[in-house]
Amino acid sequence: MNEIYHVTLQPMGTVVQVPGGTPVSRLLFSRDIHVETPCGGAGKCGKCRIIAKGALSPLSDTE
Repeated sequence: MNEIYHVTLQPMGTVVQVPGGTPVSRLLFSRDIHVETPCGGAGKCGKCRIIAKGALSPLSDTE
């Protein structure tokens, strides 16, 4: 069973609950927040970059 996380979307200040492992792109799309992804979300162009703040786990090797 996945943990549930509370994510605050800025600048709106909206707090949403999401299961652990949910891609940020899926969360945003489900809220009608469309982010330009020229590289298809592969993390190569930087257009869909996000800033994560708060209690975060250390980066894994894949991150």
